[in-house]
Amino acid sequence: MADIFFKKYLKLVDTYATLFFLCNAATEWLILRIEALHNLTMFTFVFLLVLLPKGYVPPGLAGLFLSYALSITSNQVFLSRWYCNYRTT
Repeated sequence: MADIFFKKYLKLVDTYATLFFLCNAATEWLILRIEALHNLTMFTFVFLLVLLPKGYVPPGLAGLFLSYALSITSNQVFLSRWYCNYRTT
């Protein structure tokens, strides 16, 4: 009886580990795509700021935009990880 229990236990653990691995892989895939999209957006924004005539956008405001965009990126990644972990538990 103990042998049957142990085999069933190992099968359940393997099933859970497989689901856990697949969920983590999907989370990392999603985070990678989100970060790539944010990096593309930031690059485009900085490129457009460089191409604008001098004095068109105040430097302080441009710095504020960039720091706010980086903050949004980190918050998006954190919330995506949190939500994915929340859904797996």
